[in-house]
This record gives sequence, C-alpha cells and structure tokens, in this order.
Amino acid sequence: MKPEQEYDVNLLYPGLPVGSSHLPKLSQNLFMIVFCLILVGWTGTWGWYALKERGQQAEIARLREQLGLAAEPQPEEQAEILRKSVAQKSEEIRRIRSGLVSCLEILIQIESSVPQGITLSEISIAGGELECKGTAADYLMLAEFISNLEQQKDIKEARCALAEPVGTVVGFQVQARITWE
Repeated sequence: MKPEQEYDVNLLYPGLPVGSSHLPKLSQNLFMIVFCLILVGWTGTWGWYALKERGQQAEIARLREQLGLAAEPQPEEQAEILRKSVAQKSEEIRRIRSGLVSCLEILIQIESSVPQGITLSEISIAGGELECKGTAADYLMLAEFISNLEQQKDIKEARCALAEPVGTVVGFQVQARITWE
C-alpha cells in the first residue's frame, strides 16, 4: 500500500444542485424596473422638497421686501425730515455767524481801547468772559486801558486781575464781562 494516495471527498449533499440558490432567480429586466422605480421615487421626493424650499425662499424674500418698504419713509415723510434737517443746520449756521460777528465787534472795541504804551499778548473770549494779557509802560497806562474798556458798549465790569513789574514794564491780566447785545 502506498501511503501517499489522493482522496477526493465530496461533503456536499447529493441532492443539492451546484451553482443555484434557494431563492427564485430574478430576471435582469425585473431588476432594472425595480432600480428605475427607486431612482424615480428618490428624484421625485428630492424635487418636491426643492420646490417647497424655493417657495419658502420666495415667501421670505417677499416678506423682507415688505419689511424694507415699511421701514423706508414715504416721499412726503422724507421731504419733511429733510426740511427739519435743513432748518436745524441753518439755525446752527446763523448762531455761528452771529457769534463770529459779535467776537469781531468785541475785538474792534478792545482795539479802540488800547492806549499808546500797552502791548497785548493774549486775548481770550470764553462764553461771556473776556481776558486780556499783556504789558504796560506803567500803572497809569494800565488804569487808562481798564477805563477805556469800561466805556465800550459790550464790555462791562473790567478789572485788573494781576499786575506785577516785569523788568521795566508792568505785566498785567485784565478780566471783563461781555454783554452780547
């Protein structure tokens, strides 16, 4: 006996047909019909949702447009707003111009009050207060300057706030109240 022998053992059930399955065989045409139905169903569902979303977006756009129109003032309201704005700006310009004219008038009055021997280094006007700084040849010139300021129509209550010798001249600071007429 030969120890190397080949044996062919078949463990399959003899009644089992080879290469076939227990399920009935579907034809290729039936498989394609089922696949097409699934594809059409999925496409239809997706299209329905897309149309619904497009309708909702159109509604949102319409509502935004209505909201935008409601927020914008009508032409009559815009005209009234512009009229009020122009009137406000005109009033501000008028106040600025009147303030400039008044300051110019005050400077002219100060200029006419300065006697020979007085040198002004600083003039400031804040609200209704006037302050002049400078030097005078002597105290008598300073007194004349204060007296001349008092005689002006828009300058009242002139007084010397500071007077001290600075070398050969007198440094001073004069304060006064301005009456805007």
